[in-house]
Amino acid sequence: MNKKKQFGPSLYFYHDKAIFDGLSQHSITKPELHHFLLKKGVIASQDTDKGELAYYLSSCLFDYLSSCLFDYHDRNRLSDLLTSKPKRENVTSSSLKKDENPKLEDETIRQAISNLRESLSKGPDCQASITCTKDSFLLDVTYKDHDLTKPEIKQVETKRAQIEILKEKDGYTVRSPANDYGDKLLMDFTSSLGNEIDADIEVQELSLAGITDSHGVSKFFTTLIHNIEGYKLYDVTNVKLYHPEVDEREEEEFTASHIRRAMLNGKQVLITPELKSLYDRGFHISSVQWLANDKSPEGDRVAFEASLKKPETKEGFSFQIRGIYRYSERTLDVTQKLTTPSNIEKKDIHKKLESAACLALEKIPN
Repeated sequence: MNKKKQFGPSLYFYHDKAIFDGLSQHSITKPELHHFLLKKGVIASQDTDKGELAYYLSSCLFDYLSSCLFDYHDRNRLSDLLTSKPKRENVTSSSLKKDENPKLEDETIRQAISNLRESLSKGPDCQASITCTKDSFLLDVTYKDHDLTKPEIKQVETKRAQIEILKEKDGYTVRSPANDYGDKLLMDFTSSLGNEIDADIEVQELSLAGITDSHGVSKFFTTLIHNIEGYKLYDVTNVKLYHPEVDEREEEEFTASHIRRAMLNGKQVLITPELKSLYDRGFHISSVQWLANDKSPEGDRVAFEASLKKPETKEGFSFQIRGIYRYSERTLDVTQKLTTPSNIEKKDIHKKLESAACLALEKIPN
């Protein structure tokens, strides 16, 4: 008995307009277009307009007799050129306390994260792996992000997300990306963990929602940046502010215009009269970027950021290390180049940021 031949999986190929739109992007340079043509044995003048080169390449897409056929390898090359560099994502931190979740153990964490990995890996656009050590668990996920608002050839982008679970004396700290996909991963993890121990999971998140006064929210951020263990504030370079909704009675006192967001950028932003004026008008800090010097001899300078994902409700506190300016023994000063911190540095500094945020929140009256 002859078995029916199975075909697939199939590969979607961009049509000529999608290829033209992709080749016309600003990130695609004229030398890159010449490179595509040279592979086909076509030499074009340096004076030829970029749009004309892109049109020539894309118009030959379905001309099977042409040596300029835009093939599979060209498609992959174009996709790589159009893939943007990964953006540094803010990190959100939450806690699983042992006294609120008495059934939590290392093995239940390991099993829950393994179940989540298996569930994620079933999808065609996602791959997940796990790394476990004596005091931490790491779920590393590579996934496809879809954005239909972009040109067709840029609508699918490969991204990466990580959930890190760190063992503490009183439970576990969970760090995840402060974006929609990270929120979903965290929700799926807690759901998997709840199924594993057959109980509801109590998750503690750092939230400023209980602070009713706008000055209190701003004081939280200023207290945070001044009290990171081992670091001394050097400069505040960027502050974003948010003005909350006004009620109907206050609305009558306002003019037709109402500014909802503001941003100050420069040096020594925290001590400017403009910032004080915005405070007096009811604005509160929603995001701040600052530089702090390591207090140790020949210490580096670290660029920090902390923000609220939902400034209207004062929820979604997140943070990141934007980079490190390394100390140079040659110049006896920090360099001007911002470098990426190592994983060990991230883990250490994130812990200090979390502790400083918790202490700052305790000092703010609700």
